[in-house]
Amino acid sequence: IKDCAPLPTTHRPAEQPSSDSICRSSFSSSLNSTMSLSASQKFLLSLAAVTILVALQVPAAEPFFVGQICCYPENLYMRLPSTVTMCYEQTPRLNCNFHAFVVRDNNGFLYCMNPKSPGLKRQMRKKRCLS
Repeated sequence: IKDCAPLPTTHRPAEQPSSDSICRSSFSSSLNSTMSLSASQKFLLSLAAVTILVALQVPAAEPFFVGQICCYPENLYMRLPSTVTMCYEQTPRLNCNFHAFVVRDNNGFLYCMNPKSPGLKRQMRKKRCLS
């Protein structure tokens, strides 16, 4: 949008449009061209906006960005660390199809816990990781 400040002139010929009317007409023509999107363009624009909003919400679904790690059977612990600050259940997902519990200790270390470990759920409830 152009700067619509009036030009300092003392004489204006009758046939020359004023700077205000030029600004108004250019603004309304740019507004009309923006508003004249086709239905498919409006749909794609809406779809892009929704995709961005959903992408912004994904990290909130996984505490402490567990989506960046993947537990495997060979890196599982059987017992919880003594100080657990957070825990998360890793469910099978794309590129990581193994079920595990991920816990973080006071030092920030992440541990992959075997969900089939005897007494693990009881330990996690005791540490208030599971309800």
